[in-house]
Amino acid sequence: LPPPRSMFEILTGQGVLWLNRTLTISVFKTSRRRWGSYWRDYKKQRKWHRDLWEPITNAILSSLVEEARTRPIVFALFGGEAKDLRPRIETERGRLDVAEANVRFVESGHPSDGTFFSTGNPLRRINDELASGGREPIDWCGPTVQHTVEDASTRHAPQAHASRRSTAIMDRAVGRYRTTLRQLAQL
Repeated sequence: LPPPRSMFEILTGQGVLWLNRTLTISVFKTSRRRWGSYWRDYKKQRKWHRDLWEPITNAILSSLVEEARTRPIVFALFGGEAKDLRPRIETERGRLDVAEANVRFVESGHPSDGTFFSTGNPLRRINDELASGGREPIDWCGPTVQHTVEDASTRHAPQAHASRRSTAIMDRAVGRYRTTLRQLAQL
């Protein structure tokens, strides 16, 4: 497989957006011998950071649901916190009057907790959902070591278009977040 940075660029170029509810985490001191204390501190810190990032991640989700007006979008919800977003996404779909068939879900355990493949291969299920919506599947492995750079650019020709589209979605979401911040500042 290509190095991780290249791999994420290849996937982003195919329209994959990786989003975590907690985009940062604080470094904090705790006794290494007291795992329970460490875990409580970690969970408290994580909640604070999730609350900090929630307006941005919600704006991104709203932009993606809005994008589903024109094409099917598959939301891959990996882990408990991600699965908690499904009702919010469905509510947003209804509010924006987006066709139910254009907002699809694949749920799985978090990749780090050993339950990722407990309900089958979630990456294959994402590709199945994309195909049933008339979209191209994602090449999750990207070009292998045997492929040349030229092979990769030919193989992933739609990357530039998908990458521009992903960037436009992010720009709209960040714009909405800035507007919200301005409105809050005026209160």
